[in-house]
Amino acid sequence: MSMLGLYKILFMTELLLAEGLLAFRLIRRGRFVLRLIAAVAVCYAAAFLFPLPERVAYSWWYTSLMFVLLFCISFGALVFVFKAPLSTVAFYAITAYTVQHLAYEAFSLIYNLAGLDAGFDMYSGSAFDPSNFSYGTVLSVLIYFNVYLLVYGFSVYFLSPHIKCGDGGRIYLKKFYMIFMSALLLCIDVILNAVVVYIFEDYNKTYTVVVGIYNVLCCLLVLYIQVSMVDAGNMKEEMKLTSRLLSQSQKQYELQRESIKLINVKAHDLRHQMLRFANNGRLDSDELEEIDRAVALYDASVNTGNEALDVILTEKSILCVNKDIHLACMVENDLLGFMREGDLYALFGNMLDNAIEAVSSLAEGDKRRIALTVRRVGDMISISTENYFSGGLDMGADGLPRTSKAAEEGHGFGMLSIKAVAKKYGGTVSVVAKDNVFRMNILIPGGER
Repeated sequence: MSMLGLYKILFMTELLLAEGLLAFRLIRRGRFVLRLIAAVAVCYAAAFLFPLPERVAYSWWYTSLMFVLLFCISFGALVFVFKAPLSTVAFYAITAYTVQHLAYEAFSLIYNLAGLDAGFDMYSGSAFDPSNFSYGTVLSVLIYFNVYLLVYGFSVYFLSPHIKCGDGGRIYLKKFYMIFMSALLLCIDVILNAVVVYIFEDYNKTYTVVVGIYNVLCCLLVLYIQVSMVDAGNMKEEMKLTSRLLSQSQKQYELQRESIKLINVKAHDLRHQMLRFANNGRLDSDELEEIDRAVALYDASVNTGNEALDVILTEKSILCVNKDIHLACMVENDLLGFMREGDLYALFGNMLDNAIEAVSSLAEGDKRRIALTVRRVGDMISISTENYFSGGLDMGADGLPRTSKAAEEGHGFGMLSIKAVAKKYGGTVSVVAKDNVFRMNILIPGGER
């Protein structure tokens, strides 16, 4: 078998490994193992059986065509194995091919800089020829494995925060033509590399190094385009989700306001009926006191001077009483009148829901408490919550808890709405989690006093 015949199998191995490292987070189709085995078998069969006519096998256009077609077969394998939109699968496939090509170009660059006399020539070298085995061959193989390990490892490490999103690894791509541009740029780089290898046979070392650096930069550019494309899509999707959440918060507030009003009216009427029964001698003092305590549970109105905030805090106060949680509120009057009702509901509702969820898992009574403070600090309005929590927190790069299932017990849920509301009013969000005490503080410009 020719050297190129061996390399096309090695190429498929490198490509499948890169695709597996990136695409494993996608939703798997039914009978995944059988599909995976069949897909891998087809990919290797295609690589093994791909014809290498003697007249054109080592020409730039034929080798380029071979790599592109083998990539297309691996792309079809991904579609066969994973359940995801074609645009998502295309993104993962192109990104994986870019990582593979980056590793190959990095190895070639290091190989040429090292000036090895005998080694692992990726296209027509003699590393597979036992009769040519030497120290240079061993060194080349070691460099090869280390370069690929580092490039693949660092690529997955840096790409994961950007592509670990959506349901089952799905990504949100708003500009589909960018995928085509990335694929075109990568394809051009692969073709140019083949042209250099098979046409310019008398190029010197300096030229080789310059071309190698150029190829590496092209691969990095493609990865940058891919990541930027995903970040832009995720940002637009997050904005849509935020808008939808805030709209729902407005509707929830209006429904809850009517519910609280109805509960207060019914509690007020029930107290009058209790007094009539007591005056008629139908209830003794102990029974009257017990019923009064029960009614007080649903008559826990909070008065802050802001109707929307009163509704939210009343709702959460009733919830805390039911859960045996002590909620202490210190709210200065007339500070938040400039905020929309739905925004107030989203902000305070999510802050308190996260706090309630955290302390609900605590067994100790003295730690089942939440402190909410709203006060003016200079020209800013400070909104803060403080509560105990158990376990760890999954903090993001921005210093805030991630909105993931793993972080749900540590204030991850609803963080998107909290950040959106604070940003809407020019504010900032910060958290401190130390010694199992969680503190969230929001600073919003308060305008004139």
